[in-house]
Amino acid sequence: MTATLAGKTAARGEAVIDAVPGKRHGLARVDLMGMRSFRLDDGTPLFLDGLCMCWHGRRGTYDYDDWLESSQKAGINYIRLWMWHQAFGIEWDRGDKLKYRMDNAWRLDRVLAEAERRGVFVMLCLDYHGIFEIKSDYWGGNNF
Repeated sequence: MTATLAGKTAARGEAVIDAVPGKRHGLARVDLMGMRSFRLDDGTPLFLDGLCMCWHGRRGTYDYDDWLESSQKAGINYIRLWMWHQAFGIEWDRGDKLKYRMDNAWRLDRVLAEAERRGVFVMLCLDYHGIFEIKSDYWGGNNF
């Protein structure tokens, strides 16, 4: 590897990276045999039993600590999260789409890490159903 500064070589170095097999089973995919179930990359069958935990309440990510613990005890292994502007949305500044909400990014990272720790799969919805609505909904939302 060579580092350059102002077009001139500033330093040279070498690195060795050892890749080892991971402990995970891989990504979840549709089982191609019947197209009605899922399998992990290593062939492990995957039955998803879950629910929608779109956004947190007043306690923020602490809600997910409780919800994911209860879900794990109940055998739930799948949740759905929305990147809704008031919870996990990171691009919600109407005036500047280049600034990201780092507070919401931290919240999302925190919940994803807790779900992974508990063996819960997550479907992350990058948008939600009302994002392109022009008229306000019953609660005064939408049109974001």
